[in-house]
Amino acid sequence: MAVGSNGDVYCCPQDAEDLLVIQPKTRDIKHIKLPYLFRNVQLDGMAVAPDGRLYFSPIVRSRELYEPYEGFFEALEENVESHEEILRNYPFRDVDGYDCLWRACVLTFDTVSESYSHFVQKLDPSDIEDAFACSFSSGLFGGMAAAGNGKLYCPPTNASAVAVVDPASKQISFIMGAGRNTQQDKWAGIALAENGLLYCAPARARSVLVINPADDTLDFITDQTVFDECGVVRYPLFEFIDGHEIPWDYEDNDIHCWSGIAMADNGKLFCAPQDANAVLVIDPDTWALSFIPLAPLHLGTLKDKWAGIVKAADGRLYCAPWCVDCVLVIDPRFATLSLIPFPAWDVRAEHGLCQWFQADPAAYVPRECYWQWCGIAASEGRIWCAPDRADEVLTLLLPKDNLISLLRSGYHFDLTVTSESGGHVRCHQSVIGSASRVLDTMLAGDFREGQEGRICLREVSPATVTHFVEHIYSGLLPRGADVKELAELAHQYELDQLLGQCLQDALPSSLNEASVADAARFFKRHSTASFEALGMWHTFKYAVSRDERLCSSVVEALGSSGCR
Repeated sequence: MAVGSNGDVYCCPQDAEDLLVIQPKTRDIKHIKLPYLFRNVQLDGMAVAPDGRLYFSPIVRSRELYEPYEGFFEALEENVESHEEILRNYPFRDVDGYDCLWRACVLTFDTVSESYSHFVQKLDPSDIEDAFACSFSSGLFGGMAAAGNGKLYCPPTNASAVAVVDPASKQISFIMGAGRNTQQDKWAGIALAENGLLYCAPARARSVLVINPADDTLDFITDQTVFDECGVVRYPLFEFIDGHEIPWDYEDNDIHCWSGIAMADNGKLFCAPQDANAVLVIDPDTWALSFIPLAPLHLGTLKDKWAGIVKAADGRLYCAPWCVDCVLVIDPRFATLSLIPFPAWDVRAEHGLCQWFQADPAAYVPRECYWQWCGIAASEGRIWCAPDRADEVLTLLLPKDNLISLLRSGYHFDLTVTSESGGHVRCHQSVIGSASRVLDTMLAGDFREGQEGRICLREVSPATVTHFVEHIYSGLLPRGADVKELAELAHQYELDQLLGQCLQDALPSSLNEASVADAARFFKRHSTASFEALGMWHTFKYAVSRDERLCSSVVEALGSSGCR
């Protein structure tokens, strides 16, 4: 995944016909069709270049590689736009001889005009023949990242060379010497550190790959003791084949250690554990490796746990749940780990009950799922996970720091929040304005609220004014709050976290024909305000739909179209 300058989140297509675009500001999702020749082609990495465009990791073909499909590169050079043209003109004429079969191409996407382009480059086989002398036609490069020199670097997953894309010159080059070309899944993920070097997360490799973009050289960091502690199987140093000593660094049933890497605010790099039993930590200053064990989290020997990691605005790092039912959260300040289980609904239609519950963190044991989300990004105060085999985008709101002590300190207040019915709360413009775009616009622009230092909340009680301000400072739902009044304010001022908490609290513990109509109106009214509110509405409808009498009451109250 990659975040554009517009805040939109782009999901790299693998075996898909379109680019999935998440638009956090408008709460919308759209699909942008790939150019015909790239549809159903596996694209393995993506990054935003200094020119603002998206660049996808190179697709390479050598003598041994005929994927994505035969005629692909020739069709690109001939500007073929349909399958019929490929069939009609195949085989394409090889005008330059056998060596012209060595090619590479890069697909790009302009996020402003929403248009694609590509460039193709012929390669000198004498320079790179050893890098791709393998049977892997896809998954050559597991990720992409921009360096300080403006170039994009791709770590070798199934290749043995680092790919380098220069957006300025539209040139593709390779840095040789990155492992054996017969080894699978070497490195997965790449991140730029503060020292200007790029670090790649080890999947089946037994070292961290370090790329120096200043001179395009490679280096390796390894610590066998750390790898042992993380549950990584040691490789034999060599074996004898036909009397020759052959280095050996791959086993068929070996684990994929880590998948994804991100830099924290403290400058250290953290790798998401796929099969490993710990988070790998890399110190770029000392090149030392350390780890944070998963043992206290009851994860056992689960495989393919997380794929992808991102640093969010709260300073924590979040890992995308691939085959587990929870998000992994890393707090680099204290080197601690926690889990966010997927929220769940317990629907007991036979008793008319619909109950929201969250697993007790102390007793929670992660469950195995299957290839749900792969890739993660942070934008507009949220975490976003790209669907692998899931049919939804996973999103969660970032937690907010509890600033309630600042409110109670009474220092440097410059804003008053009041209600028409009386009552007022003194507070800080900076805190209130940071809570949402609506409040920020009111206070930062030429509106009366900002100039007078006063916000009036209409049609709410004085107690709700106090609870409204307390939530913005604490991030919590105050005890005894009127959740219906607060929900109206949350909807109006785009406070998604508060609205979700209000809807969760307002969910009836039991449903009957007398109460279901009012509940339906409440949930329906707020269903378009946020992703969480929409999810609450869908789940409420699901609970009601299993009881014919309740469903009839809702239809009578909202009409048949209101239940959609």
